[in-house]
Amino acid sequence: MKTFDSLTDKQKKFVEIYIEISNGHKAAVIAGYAEIGASQEAYRLLRNPRVKEYIDELEKERRERIQNRLAAMVEQAVKKMFELATTAESESVRLAAIKDILDRAGYKATNKVEQKNEHIGKITFGFCDPGEE
Repeated sequence: MKTFDSLTDKQKKFVEIYIEISNGHKAAVIAGYAEIGASQEAYRLLRNPRVKEYIDELEKERRERIQNRLAAMVEQAVKKMFELATTAESESVRLAAIKDILDRAGYKATNKVEQKNEHIGKITFGFCDPGEE
């Protein structure tokens, strides 16, 4: 993580609160700025290039944490689906798990639709020049 020593503790606290609640006025007040003028202070802070950079950095870290958690959850879900596919007592549960695994792997069976029309007729289209009649 980059260092943001040029920011004051109050500015850093504002950013940390702001990325959690997405409300500049409230974040400014909680960070210690005066209630009167907090909206203007938040406006000013959110346009400060160093503050914006700090917001971007913290949001990037937050996204990475969320992605790591989701990756762990996906891994657990895959293990559970495999467990169901191989050890579930119910055949329908095993089959559903297998179908789900194959579907997620891109091997979904295609649905076949057959259409029959017994009243087939010939349709002719003609175009005429608007100048000719």
